[in-house]
Order: sequence, then C-alpha cells, then structure tokens
Amino acid sequence: MKISITKHVLAMALTCMLMGNSLLSFADVAIIVHPSNNAALSKKDVQRIFLGKLKEFPGGGMAIPIDLPQKSEVRGELNALVINKDMRQIKSYWSRLIFTGKGLPPKQVSTIEEAKKIVARNPDAIAYISEAFLDETVKRIVFN
Repeated sequence: MKISITKHVLAMALTCMLMGNSLLSFADVAIIVHPSNNAALSKKDVQRIFLGKLKEFPGGGMAIPIDLPQKSEVRGELNALVINKDMRQIKSYWSRLIFTGKGLPPKQVSTIEEAKKIVARNPDAIAYISEAFLDETVKRIVFN
C-alpha cells in the first residue's frame, strides 16, 4: 500500500513538473513591432491582427502581421497563448476567408531571423519570435 501511494505521488509530481515546463516554454514567445511603434496592444488586439480582423494598430497605422512556418514551435505557442486555436482550426479559418474572398492570411516567412528583419525595417509590421532573438532592433509588446 505504501509503495503504491509513493508511486502515485511521484507520478503526480512528474506530471506537475512536465506541465510547468510546458507553461514556462510559452513565456518564450515575444510579440514584436518596430521600435518607433508606440501602439498599446491587448492580447485581443494581437489575436484580431493575426486573424485579419484588425487591419490597423489601435491609435492608427496599418498592421502587417508576419507568420512563422506552420510547423514552428514558436507559432504553435502563439496559437495556443494568443490566437486560442490550433493549426487545424487556423487552416480551416483561412480556407473559408480565402474561398469567400474576404481575406488573406498573414505573410509567412521561413525563419525567426527573417521575421525580425522585416519588423526592424517596417514600422507597420508585427511578428512573434523566441525571446532569445530579442535585441534593440525590435520592440517587444507588453499587453495592456
């Protein structure tokens, strides 16, 4: 009996550790804009921009979202944290909009470095990268 309880407690502890690690990895995603962009964005604003529902930053200025590849771990984290849809749901969403002529998905780039370079050069661009790639060429969005 005592061994069974100990195994159960260890299994629960391991599960909590694994869940904690996956939650910590979500914190590694940084939403970025050009350093001159002073738009105050909420999580809902970012979600709407990446779903094509919001075409301008609050307070003005066109918003050009930049996506990473579908298999990117960082994109998966953004989808889970901000967009609140999995990749299958996002593909379906964009397929409907494209078919009806109501929208086009964000421009997709191949790498985090490419997304960061676009944002660093374009005040209207918004993207997401791993925190490890943050530097002074871009500004991280802190949700209001």
